Amino acid sequence: MSETVEGFLFMNGVHYWRHGHTWAKVEDGKARVGLSSLGAEMAGDIILLRFKPVGSFVEQGKAVCTIETAKWVGGVESPVSGEIVEVNEQARRSPRIVRKDPYGQGWLALIKPANMEADAENLVAGAGALDWFREEARKWIERKKG
Repeated sequence: MSETVEGFLFMNGVHYWRHGHTWAKVEDGKARVGLSSLGAEMAGDIILLRFKPVGSFVEQGKAVCTIETAKWVGGVESPVSGEIVEVNEQARRSPRIVRKDPYGQGWLALIKPANMEADAENLVAGAGALDWFREEARKWIERKKG
């Protein structure tokens, strides 16, 4: 279930990594990860995605992939540590989908978590995530005005 918060899509039922504006949703023992709608907006028009190879290990807070926009190149921080078991080839071929549908077809990678319980301590979910997201959205809107 999702809702609009300050003009951005907030997805309930996922865990958010506050530092990198990414999310994780555990499904069948694996974590599907991606950019939040706010993170995707902050990134701008994504023109290229470079993923770490399938089978490689990524640590929480380290880049699961690199995005390139017209004005910026940078890493997308993984919300969880673990082995990358799949990357989103559709997003690689059509990177703009990450911004258009960040919680759906625009997901980035599927990770087999090394220790989801430990990683979850650094993530926010539920009402805490909603409050954090609302505040971050307001800050972004103010920055854009200024």
